[in-house]
Amino acid sequence: MNKKLLIALAITVTLTACHTTEENYRRAYEIAREKKIESIGAEEYAKIEAEKTSYNAVIAGDSVRLIRSHANVVDMDKDFKPSRYGVVVAEFKQVFNAKSYAARLRDEERLPSFVLKVAGDKNYLVVVKSFDEKVAAVSYLKSIDKHVKMKLLSKPWILEKL
Repeated sequence: MNKKLLIALAITVTLTACHTTEENYRRAYEIAREKKIESIGAEEYAKIEAEKTSYNAVIAGDSVRLIRSHANVVDMDKDFKPSRYGVVVAEFKQVFNAKSYAARLRDEERLPSFVLKVAGDKNYLVVVKSFDEKVAAVSYLKSIDKHVKMKLLSKPWILEKL
């Protein structure tokens, strides 16, 4: 009887002891981040982060908001391949809202819009069109009101996918 009880207790402890939770992942991430900051120095780390998310760039004589980051496509037209530079026209916290807005741009405006999720960001971005060249993206951005007749929900800017 004691043997069966001991085996049952061992199985119970084994199955319940090692739960992977979001809290555990978050704690491990924070520890790794702190070690990274310590290894290169807080000042250098701040410079790297600022460079990754610089907000203004001068391109072809125009100052535009340009953010460089890794991003994943969440929703897009199946026949369209996104390019490196995307003109962002809206940001949403809910993926449903972002997909709906992108679908409206595709259906009503006939624009190749899609939704991106930027690494480390909580928002979903709606890209109205993407370009291989930065100058072409800036040109489109400067004349956005000629291309998009729908009400834009935020001031447009450019995302450079790394």
